[in-house]
Amino acid sequence: MKKQFLIILVVASAIAVTVLFSSCGLFKQTLAVQGDATMIFNEGEVYVSVTFLDDATILKRFGPQERNPFLTPYFPMMFRRIMPFEVKIINYSDSNLEISTQTCNLLFEGVKVSAYNKFMLQDFWERRDEADDIHPTDHSDKISTLNKYQMDTWETIGAKASFSKILTFVGDSPDFGTAKMTILLRDKVDPRNEKRIEFEYKF
Repeated sequence: MKKQFLIILVVASAIAVTVLFSSCGLFKQTLAVQGDATMIFNEGEVYVSVTFLDDATILKRFGPQERNPFLTPYFPMMFRRIMPFEVKIINYSDSNLEISTQTCNLLFEGVKVSAYNKFMLQDFWERRDEADDIHPTDHSDKISTLNKYQMDTWETIGAKASFSKILTFVGDSPDFGTAKMTILLRDKVDPRNEKRIEFEYKF
């Protein structure tokens, strides 16, 4: 009888902890985009495609968690979701264009999710990998991948040239809902000449 009581107590405690953690948002789910993951803007002399990269795609392209700078660590108490988007731009004009993480915005169900540049994402992983005791070689591989693919604070798309980088948003975003993205492309000579591009994703 006592043994049965202990079993019931353990099960009840486990259920209570699960409910508590779920209500606090500590058990997060991976994001799954509803519909096409790629949004396209094709107007005038500029072509822009933005593709949300889900966890399966990120794992396939950049390897396992310990070496992957674009994969969300789901287990920390202080949760920060990484939302990577592959941005491809073709500039058909005769002017150089600029794109900046400072002028790329994402609102996920009204929650602002910050765009990270290379330094910010590197700092994120320096702290995370140190806390998780990640092997130095794996950390080095992660930073190398980050530096190669991550969009920096300012990037230039030359005249008659193309561009491809990963734009990364990091924050405590919901698991479901609508995410509205805004990207600004500016003429490098005359910043007043800009294109405001908006996309909407449903998760």
